[in-house]
Amino acid sequence: MSVSDTLRAAVAEKNIADIRGSLWSCLAVDMNMTGKFKESLDYVLSKGISEDELFEADKDVGAYSTEPSEENFSELGGLLRINFSKEKIEALRKVGCALYPPVEEKPKATSSTAHQSNRQANNNTPSLSRTAPKRQTSQDDAVRYVAGGAVVGAGVGAVAAAKLGAKIGGILGFGIFGAIIGAGIGYALARNSGK
Repeated sequence: MSVSDTLRAAVAEKNIADIRGSLWSCLAVDMNMTGKFKESLDYVLSKGISEDELFEADKDVGAYSTEPSEENFSELGGLLRINFSKEKIEALRKVGCALYPPVEEKPKATSSTAHQSNRQANNNTPSLSRTAPKRQTSQDDAVRYVAGGAVVGAGVGAVAAAKLGAKIGGILGFGIFGAIIGAGIGYALARNSGK
């Protein structure tokens, strides 16, 4: 099981904020949410943390799009960091699976397939079909890491700006309004920094 030690500790302490943060950070490597994210979420729920404890009510119902685009993926990732709702996870999963379809694991070579590979290697006819998928997989992985980094960056920027906005807004007597504006500014800055 590839559950992080950080998540295990957060679950043991029943620290919901750290659990949400650990799950959210899984998006950097599992943008379709079918691997590490799903495994980590299943772990959390299997250890006595209820969905009612883990998920917040969705504060942005209808305010985000689930159309597959990197912009929507980044926006949903940033919004999820601020409001960890089940609806946002499902929307993010939908967009993530459309943009970054799950890759099926290839079965390991058996002795008969290894023998066939050796015969093909000894044959003078080059096989392009054996090298192309590796190159594509490497490119797909690079795209996934860049996009995952953008999501993490958007969320971190949104949270930092939300805190700053809350402080500025608090001074002016508009704490909640300042936090919302700060989150929007953080998202916009993170989104524009990738262009």
